[in-house]
Amino acid sequence: MSQFQSISIRRALQMIQDYDLVLPAFQREYVWKPEQVERLFDSLMKGYPINSMLFWKVGKGIKQNYRFYKMLDKYIERKQTHNDIFDTSLKESFCAIIDGQQRLTSLNLGLRGSYAYRRKRSWVAIESNYPTRHLYLNLTTRLTEDDSGMTYDFEFMEDRVTEHSDLYVDGNGQKWFRVGKILDFSDKMEERSFYRENEMTLEEETMLARLNEMVHHDEPINFYEVDSEEPDVAVDVFVRTNSGGTALNYADILLSITIANWEQHKKDARTEIYGLVDEVNRMGFAITSDYILKAFLYLKGRDVRMRITSFSNDLLDEIVSEWDSIHDATLELFRLLRSFGLSAQTLTSNYATLPILLWMYRGGRWHNFIGSVQEENNRNIIKRWLMKTLLLRTFGYRSDGSLRRSRRLIEEQECLDFPAENIERELGQTVKESDFFDTVLSYQKESRMAFVVLSLLYQGTTFDGFGYHLDHLHSAKECTDYGLNKDVWNSVCNLQLLSERENESKGAMKLERWVEAKTSSINREGFLESHLIPNVDLSIEKFERFIEARKKLLIERLKMVLSVIQ
Repeated sequence: MSQFQSISIRRALQMIQDYDLVLPAFQREYVWKPEQVERLFDSLMKGYPINSMLFWKVGKGIKQNYRFYKMLDKYIERKQTHNDIFDTSLKESFCAIIDGQQRLTSLNLGLRGSYAYRRKRSWVAIESNYPTRHLYLNLTTRLTEDDSGMTYDFEFMEDRVTEHSDLYVDGNGQKWFRVGKILDFSDKMEERSFYRENEMTLEEETMLARLNEMVHHDEPINFYEVDSEEPDVAVDVFVRTNSGGTALNYADILLSITIANWEQHKKDARTEIYGLVDEVNRMGFAITSDYILKAFLYLKGRDVRMRITSFSNDLLDEIVSEWDSIHDATLELFRLLRSFGLSAQTLTSNYATLPILLWMYRGGRWHNFIGSVQEENNRNIIKRWLMKTLLLRTFGYRSDGSLRRSRRLIEEQECLDFPAENIERELGQTVKESDFFDTVLSYQKESRMAFVVLSLLYQGTTFDGFGYHLDHLHSAKECTDYGLNKDVWNSVCNLQLLSERENESKGAMKLERWVEAKTSSINREGFLESHLIPNVDLSIEKFERFIEARKKLLIERLKMVLSVIQ
């Protein structure tokens, strides 16, 4: 980072005019109201400091990789709020404004541009109700100190009233100076000539002289210039130091870059991405735009870290051209997960689903993957792998390494079937016995992981949506009435997965009576085996023996499913 620098407002405006200062794609649009602009000019007239700014020096080596925009010099509320694209070939190098856009745009509009906003109590849709206005300073009268704290009377005045004159005299004889005219006062001679031509009083001359000093000679624009080929360095400084307004995070910035790029393809990225997020979440999940951005990087073989350098123009162009396929594949993925019974509550890692998405996407398997008879084996393989992955927390807080390695394996192999075993070997998804099973089987019914464990145990269950329930074998009421330890009877050791219909028919029936009723006309041993119920005395009085036997049964099943290393 270079040394802290200070420049005049005149110098900053010249840099904007010469395109030495432009905006990166991730900056939000201009949002300041006229009152905020007027207050900024009042603060500068008083000599008050304004927050320092942050610029990023962009050289020829990287400027073509990203999109940049010109600064606004004409703002029309609701009509003209977008910045024009800057042709980077026009300049060898330039600075991108990382922090300070709102203030610099306000200065540019007040001194070099115009600000049009709707007249009060007028129709929104009528264009003439948004008159062009320029910023004026009342030279005749200062404001009295009031709640606003304003001293200098700045106001955006309509051109139809002032006729865009340099000095407008209102009906009360007060002189209003068009603030942008001050840029013509390059020396004292021009300033004094203006005084004489307009018969100004000493107080008016003093006011105008202060404006001249503020624009041409004061140096209130304080900034750091980050000189780095890596845009992430500049953004990291911004994210860590931003104190004005609502600070952007990396995901906000990356989404803004995506939106800016898609606009060039006449596609509304915000609507498309948020629309997909909403469609997925209506199925009962809880993804955000971060997931979609991560999926872009993962599917297209880019650095999966959420970095500015990952979202180059060529990547985003690819994404736009393939968006419909990515959209449909993502929806089919989450339909599949819903068919596994997963939801926002039980899908403990959204990123763990990306290897499945990549495999489906590369193989064009998003067209009715769920209903295809030919894909039944793959659905079973995926379900087992995903539940195991969630249980082992393979894609936890630091998931980027696991994502990179799993992607490389899927890309390198022509996988007709989902390569669960290969991924498990690559990621070391094996279980070594210790206290692992005690921990897993102690999960309580309310735990997010209880459903995951039971899904691994009840491999044969298939259902659409949320048709299966977590059910106590020995009912909660019976266990409570008998005075049993809740940590035991509410754990996986006393839980099973039942279909919604089967669970409703069971209700609070005692376990032994329910089994008797269900096996009156079928093989008892087969029923017990399919429901993972030990063939022991099932009365509540023998609860401890039942739990011992069931725990042993569940551990043996988990060892088989998880391929435990002995």
